[in-house]
This record gives sequence, C-alpha cells and structure tokens, in this order.
Amino acid sequence: ADAAPAATPGEEVTSPPLPPPDAEATVDEPQTEEAQPEAEETPPSVEEKPAPIMVQDVDDEDDAPAAPKKVINYASKDAGALVVEKSGTSKGFDNLLVDNKDKYGITDCGEKKYVVIGLSEDIRMTELILCQYEKYSSGVRDFDVLGSQTFPTKEWLHLGAFEATYAKREQLFVFPDPKYVRYIKVRFNTHHGDEASCTVSQLKVHGITVMEGMQDDLQRHQKELEEQMESIGEEVLPDEVEVSEEGDAKPADRKEAAEAAAAKAAEAVAELEAAEAALAVEEVRNRTRANATNATTPKNASVGSRMVDAVTGL
Repeated sequence: ADAAPAATPGEEVTSPPLPPPDAEATVDEPQTEEAQPEAEETPPSVEEKPAPIMVQDVDDEDDAPAAPKKVINYASKDAGALVVEKSGTSKGFDNLLVDNKDKYGITDCGEKKYVVIGLSEDIRMTELILCQYEKYSSGVRDFDVLGSQTFPTKEWLHLGAFEATYAKREQLFVFPDPKYVRYIKVRFNTHHGDEASCTVSQLKVHGITVMEGMQDDLQRHQKELEEQMESIGEEVLPDEVEVSEEGDAKPADRKEAAEAAAAKAAEAVAELEAAEAALAVEEVRNRTRANATNATTPKNASVGSRMVDAVTGL
C-alpha cells in the first residue's frame, strides 16, 4: 500500500472524517415489484351442440290407418297350448286349438261335457272367444270357465258363467275381474237345438302375460309414488287442518298430514320394489323354461306357475 505523505514541520495533520456512529452500512437491494393478484382464469368456452332437427316423414300418410295391435291366442296349438283333459265321450277336442272352420270337437249332448286346456303362457285372462260353425248339430248355450295355475288340481278358480246365443259364428265373452291362470277348464252345461250331438269348433283365449302385467303394475306404482312425493311438498289444504283463532293452521296438523303422505309414499315404494323383484324372478323363470328339454309338459309348467304364485302372491 502507498505510504501516507510525511507531515512537514509546522503543518497540522488531519485525518479523514469518520462516519457517524449511528450510521449503518446500507446495502443496495434490488427493488422487487409488489405481488399482483393473479387474474382469474376463465373456463374455456364450451361449444353448444346444435339441437336435433326434426323432419317431416314424407312417407307417412295422414289418412293411413294405424297398425292394428297384434292379439295373441294363448289357446292356440301353434303357440304351444294343448288339451290335457276332456270328458270321456268327447272326440276331436284337440281341434279346439286349431284355426280351421272345417274341424270341430263333438260329444253326446246328454253326457257330461268339459275340456281342460293348458295355455301357452301364464296370463291374466281377459276374454274368451267361442267359435261354432257346424250346422247340423246342437250348439253350446250355458257354460262355465274355471282357471288354475297348476294341473292336476282339485281346486279351480271360477272365472265366470256365460250364455252363448244360437249362432254359427264367433262370440266374445269378457271377464270382468281378470285373473292369472295357466290352465282353463270349460264346462258345457246346456245346449241349443235338439240334435243328439253337440259341437264346438274352436276356443280362443286372450290376455296379458305375467311380464306385461308386471310392467303395467310397475308403471302404475311409479306414477302413484310420484303423486305421493308431490303431495308431500305441497301445502296442506285449509280443509285438511284445524285453524286457530288467529287464523293460522296448527303446525301439529301440518306434521300429521305430512306424515300420512310420507307413509303412503313409503307404501308405494315397497310395492314398487316388490314388483321389480317379481319381474326379475319372471325373467329367470322364462330363461329356465327356454332351457328345459320338456318345457311344454304339464309338470314343468306347474313348477313355473308355482314360482310365480309364490313371488307375486296372486
């Protein structure tokens, strides 16, 4: 280091000024910008899909008649129905399951006359059609229709008593209270005419299958449940509650009305769940019947009917 210059005689030596004691060394720090709040990110715009365009069916004619609903004859031999029992003197009663006007079943008018038919499916029987075309014979007049889900059986459910007119044509008979059956027994009690032989050309049976009936019940229960749930959210009507002197409805009455509506809704839910369970069992039963090697025999049909009876409680 360079040496300080020597002082000359008579010259006062001075030292450089010192910084004040309180002064502290300051260090230049880089200036930082204040943190700016982050701008909110806007979600990317979603492109709206165009609504489906409805077009007019140019092939549909306004005056065209609606397609008729297909009606299934569950007492048809082609569908799988069969005669499982008949009266002793009867002949040709298998023809009652065939759509042929030239064929018929015949029996002595003075003897006991009946036929038991195993339907192609378990159905809720809604109507029966009696066909008589044979001219030179006596015709059916009074007859009873019985039903059962199993066969053989000693107990039959009486479905209805009917009277046919003396006519060589089809006659429709409707059951006012349809029941689920797999077997029907038709008893021919009296007859028109004085011929010794009585004939019947064909019997047709219409109805609703177990699957269709369960679907109808399911839709009905769903509708009832929706109505009950809506009633819970609505205000109690004035005539359903007691009104105090101040003109306000009592809270206790509102609570009771809500509890009653909730109980009805819970009951509808229980019925809905039961219908869904029965529907599932019916699907299993149909698959089992399809895989069985002898599904058309009365024995297998009776087992399937007992399963439906146990589940649905019909």
